[in-house]
Amino acid sequence: MQNVQAIKRPVDNKVSRTLMTAIVVLLSLILAMVATARLLGMEPVAKPASGPILAERVLFLESSIAGEVQVTGQDGETIAHLPDGKGVFISTIHRVVKRERLRFQVDPNGPLHLRRRAGNVLSLYDPLTEQSITLKGFGRDNIAAFAKLLP
Repeated sequence: MQNVQAIKRPVDNKVSRTLMTAIVVLLSLILAMVATARLLGMEPVAKPASGPILAERVLFLESSIAGEVQVTGQDGETIAHLPDGKGVFISTIHRVVKRERLRFQVDPNGPLHLRRRAGNVLSLYDPLTEQSITLKGFGRDNIAAFAKLLP
């Protein structure tokens, strides 16, 4: 019985000319669209919440991976306690904030400012990283979870 050896063929790692042409055309179109928008003076669509702050509350969050959330105010009073599964969105936002704070090397347990602006726009402002999260793109139920935390 003879040993059968697999025939090895060279691997072709080249990207097709058609694909490269499509990539260059797509990037050129994107660049042209951005340049046109800038030249026409168009404002960015996704910009942070602005306008006067109508309501604000300083919050301290503690959360578990299961979605349990403890929300306390500036003077230590309990604002809300949400059991497992009831505070999943708030818990998720809290994890995002903590991850950013670790990246900035600041206290992961510092305060957050929940703000309501004109047009009922809610946002979370982190004074430690100076970042703001506008909540309007996360759905009505998720926005309502934070709205209940305002006075």
